Amino acid sequence: MPVRRKVKVNIAYSFADAEQFDDEFWANAGPQARLAAGWGMVIDYLKVKKSRGNQLRLRRTVQNIKRLRG
Repeated sequence: MPVRRKVKVNIAYSFADAEQFDDEFWANAGPQARLAAGWGMVIDYLKVKKSRGNQLRLRRTVQNIKRLRG
């Protein structure tokens, strides 16, 4: 039996509306979902870059931290 996934869709009529939706979505997603999404982006980046597996890690520096509303 295939796995069913929930998909959340939003129609934004301005960039401000889209940003508010994103902020609320990620605030409600929880820390594990945010980490999984970030790690997925690292994997995708390395696939596009065609790097070797030994570079499979998060960067160790932080440039900007933004607190989500909530």
